[in-house]
Amino acid sequence: MRSHTLADLASKNGKLTDRMPIKVPGINKFVTEDNGVRVSTPEQMAKLKPAFVRPHGTVTAANSSFLTDGATACLLATESRAKELGLKSKAYIRDFVFVSQDPSDQLLLGPAYAVPRLLKKVGLTIKVRFS
Repeated sequence: MRSHTLADLASKNGKLTDRMPIKVPGINKFVTEDNGVRVSTPEQMAKLKPAFVRPHGTVTAANSSFLTDGATACLLATESRAKELGLKSKAYIRDFVFVSQDPSDQLLLGPAYAVPRLLKKVGLTIKVRFS
């Protein structure tokens, strides 16, 4: 709660003017400010219901990253079965690695550890272009 309040104050007081706007493909407007700042009060947070394992869950919108809100689904099948069902493959799983982190201080860092290991495993590299 404190970090969000301080981030909001810093932004409003012009302390974060060194941020570089970014262009998101498919969107005409540039992103110029942090859209993850959520100023709140303990009373507001106490009203939030658990997202999972109701009524005993502990994950709420107040204590989870806004980046993890939402849902997704993925249908996995062999290519032959997908064709039998009249489905067109959108991606292929070529290889994988397993990683795990301590959620107390490494939450959401799984991809940061997994991607380099997987790239090395399959003999690929990434070139990042900033333009």
